[in-house]
Amino acid sequence: MIHALSTISIRKPLTGANDLTRPLNATLCNANSQRIIWASAPRFLSIGALDHLRNASTNNQQSQFKNNLHQQPMTLTKRNYIFLPSSISDISRIFTSFFNPENNNKPPSSKCRTRLVLKLRTDLATSLRARRDTFRHNRDLKMQRFRDMHSRNVLKFNALKSQNMQNFHDIKSQNVQRLRDMKSQHVQRFRDVTKSLGDSLSRRQDRFHRKVRRWQKLVVYLDPAADRDWFDGEGYPLTSRDDRGRFINPWSAEGKNNGLVPFRDFLKWKWGRLGLPFLEPCGEGRLPLVTKEKRELSDGVNLQWIGHSTCLVTMKGFRILTDPVFSVRATPVQWDRDGELGGIARYTPPALSLDDIGEDLDVVLISHDHYDHLDRNSVAEMASRGKVKVWCVPLGIKEWIVDYCGVKEDDVVEMEWWDRVTFERNESDSSLKQISRRSLSRSVENGDDDPLSNENQVTITCAPAHHWCCRSPFDRNLRLWCSFAVETAPLKFYFAGDTALPKGFPLHRQIGDRLGPFDLAALPIGAYSPSFFMKYSHCDPTESVLIHKELRSRKSVAIHWGTFAMADEPFFEPPKLLENAGREAGLEPGEFIAIRHGDLMTSDMKELNEIDVIYDLEEDLKSTVKYESI
Repeated sequence: MIHALSTISIRKPLTGANDLTRPLNATLCNANSQRIIWASAPRFLSIGALDHLRNASTNNQQSQFKNNLHQQPMTLTKRNYIFLPSSISDISRIFTSFFNPENNNKPPSSKCRTRLVLKLRTDLATSLRARRDTFRHNRDLKMQRFRDMHSRNVLKFNALKSQNMQNFHDIKSQNVQRLRDMKSQHVQRFRDVTKSLGDSLSRRQDRFHRKVRRWQKLVVYLDPAADRDWFDGEGYPLTSRDDRGRFINPWSAEGKNNGLVPFRDFLKWKWGRLGLPFLEPCGEGRLPLVTKEKRELSDGVNLQWIGHSTCLVTMKGFRILTDPVFSVRATPVQWDRDGELGGIARYTPPALSLDDIGEDLDVVLISHDHYDHLDRNSVAEMASRGKVKVWCVPLGIKEWIVDYCGVKEDDVVEMEWWDRVTFERNESDSSLKQISRRSLSRSVENGDDDPLSNENQVTITCAPAHHWCCRSPFDRNLRLWCSFAVETAPLKFYFAGDTALPKGFPLHRQIGDRLGPFDLAALPIGAYSPSFFMKYSHCDPTESVLIHKELRSRKSVAIHWGTFAMADEPFFEPPKLLENAGREAGLEPGEFIAIRHGDLMTSDMKELNEIDVIYDLEEDLKSTVKYESI
C-alpha cells in the first residue's frame, strides 16, 4: 500500500547529480480516508530524494532523512502529500518497482490497485475535461478578444478610411483649386503677354504710321501730267504754266482743278437749282446784324470783317485791306440793283464803306481776278482817292488794274508764288519804301534779306492757292491766283483768299512749314454746294478746319460766306457746320469762329464775349435799309 507521507517543499535547489529543474505533479494520499489530491510540487526535488523518502518506512528514517536535508542549503516544509513524477519514464519506473513481486515491501492489495487505477483514470479524465474546458474557455476568450479586436480594427479602419477619404477629398479639392489658380494665372499671364504684344505691336504700328506720315510729307504722288520743273528741290510748288502759257495748279494739272469744269456739270447744277427758293437769310429785307461801332485795337493782329473776303487788318500800325469789294453785285455790270438780271446780288451790305475806313491804307492785297474778289468800281474809287500806298497782286493783275482801274503802275507790286517783299515805313511822311525782294524757292535776292528788325517794317509773301482765274470766257487762267502771308515783328497773318483743299497734296502744310505758324488766319468757309461742282474751287467748313490745323494758326476767322448767294447752301449753314467741325476736330473754344459783319477779331482775344460769335443768326436778325452802290 501507499504510505501517507509528508510533503517536503524545497526552497533552494539541490546539489545532487540527479536534481530536477522543473516542477513535479504530486498526488496527496490520506492514509485514513484514502482520498487522492493532485498537487503541484516545485521542480527542485530529484528522483533520488523522492525514492529515498518513499523507502523510509519508519519515523526514525524520516527524521534522519530530514536531518540530512537540513544539512543541505534548502528549506523543507512538511505536508500531507506525496510526490509523483510528471514524466512517462518516471511513472513507468515507479509503477514497475511498486508492483514488482521482488519488492521486499508488501505489495498492495488488488483492491487498492484497482482503486488507484480508477482514481488515476478518473483524475486523468477530469484533467482532460478541465483542459478541454480550459481550452474552450481560452478559445472563447481568444475568439471574443479576436472579435473585439476585429471590431476595434473595423472601427479603426472605418475611421481611418473616413479620415483618408476626407483627406483625399481635401487634397483633391486643394489640387483642383491649385489647378484652377494655375489656370487662372496662366490665362492672366497669357492675357498680359497678349496685351503686351498688342501694345508692342501698336507702338510699332504707331512708329510705322509716323514714319509713313513723315514719308508722306516728303513723297507725294502727283498727276501723271506733272512736270518736275513745276516744283523746286524741296518739293514746294512753283508758279507754273501749261503748254498754252496758262497758269495751272502744278499738283493737279487736270482740267477740273484749273477751272475747266465740263459744261454738263454746269447744266446739272443749274437744272438741280430750278425750283429752289432764292437764297436769302430770312426773307426779303431780313439781314444779319451789321456792326459799325469803332472798336479799340489790341497789340496783336486786328481783323474787322467788312464782308465776303474784304477784311481790314491792322498790325503794329500798318493798315491792310484784302480783296476790296463794295459793289451791289459781283458781276461785270451793276445795273438792275433790285432785280436778278444783273447776276449774283449782294444781300448783306458792307459793314464799312470807303468813307468809314477813313485813313490811308498801307497795303491792299488782291488774291485773284474773280468778280467777288476784284471789283473794278471799288478799285477805281480807291485809286482816284489816292488812299492806297502799295498794291500787292499776283502775276497778270497789275496790267489789268493799271489799264482798267487807273492805278499808278509804280504803286503796284506784282508777285508770283513764294515771292517775298519787305517794306519800311518812313516815320516823317508815313510812306512805304520797298527795301528787299526775293524768292523763297529760287533764292533770288534784290536787296537786304535780313529778318525784320523793327516795327516799321512789314513783309508780304505771295503763297500758292488751289483755285483758278477768269473774268470772261476768253481769259481763263491768264492771270495768277494766290494767298498772302503778312509779317510784322513779331506778328504773322495769313489771308487765304479763295482756295480749295487739294486732294493728295499737302499744300497748306507746306505753307505752314515755310511761312507759319500764324497768329491769325482768314479762311473761307462758304460757296461749297453742290459739292460735285464747287469742290474744285472752294472748301467747306470741315475742310477749312483741316486747313487751319495744317497752317498751325493760333486763331482763325471765317470769311467768304453770308454776303453773296454764290452757291446752293443755306445762309446759316456754314457757321453751324464750322462749329460742329471744330468740336469734332478737338479745337479749343474761340480757336476758329465765324463773326458778324463788321465785328472785330483779334489774335490775342481771350474771352469769347469780347465779340459777337455767330452760332444762331436766326434768333437775332434785324432789318436794314437798302444802300446805294459806290
